[in-house]
Amino acid sequence: LPGKAFPEGLASGTVQVPLGIIHCGDILDDSEESDWDDYRADYGVNGEGRINYPVYETFGNHDGGLNGPVRQGIIERNKHRPGVSNISENGLHYSWDWGGIHFINVNLYPGAEWDSTCEWCHYFKDDFKYPLNSLEFLKEDLKEEIGTSGNPVIIVQHYGWDGFSKLWWTEKEKEAYYNAIKDYNILAIFQGHSHGVEKFNWKGYDIWSVGSGQKDPDTGNCLVVQIQEGKMIIAERNKYGWGQIFFKKFKLI
Repeated sequence: LPGKAFPEGLASGTVQVPLGIIHCGDILDDSEESDWDDYRADYGVNGEGRINYPVYETFGNHDGGLNGPVRQGIIERNKHRPGVSNISENGLHYSWDWGGIHFINVNLYPGAEWDSTCEWCHYFKDDFKYPLNSLEFLKEDLKEEIGTSGNPVIIVQHYGWDGFSKLWWTEKEKEAYYNAIKDYNILAIFQGHSHGVEKFNWKGYDIWSVGSGQKDPDTGNCLVVQIQEGKMIIAERNKYGWGQIFFKKFKLI
């Protein structure tokens, strides 16, 4: 993609060299060790895989529990992930900066202890459904890394605002999330889980679902996000070329 032109008339210029790749979860289908090895070989963490760029992944509901290969692998990868400025006590949640914008990975979703009123979640007994205090990390990171600066923030997570995601976390948890971020300059939230490219608006916040890198046996899609000069271009890329295009203007403090 670097060097390819955006669609004429919709977005100007060409795709720049990526600062990194963000993966919004469900890295694997059933959290098998051999599949995790394949992921590491393909994606690497700092350009040593088939993808020649740093990689920043979240874990999703298909990625197993705390003692599985994905979450334990993320803990280890966070020790070597370039540019990370803050890591949670449990080693899973982390943040970094690109070009004056602060990125925060809250993994599965921003939650404290698991909310037992999540009725759908009771179908599943494994500990993959626990957010592992990502909300507390989010609060502390915003306070320590952003404070009163007003600098823009992008949050990445797995569950979001598509119809199926709503089954996996509660309105009470969303309200706690809103209270944690309402006093900060949240430029965007990127979510996974739905396998489709969609845009949502929640309490005034812009949210994009990033699609799915593969749709076995077919090729999937992804988002190309380019931020420069107070403008953000969010462009879907699929096997046919460019898909949906979104724009957002903002002030970089």
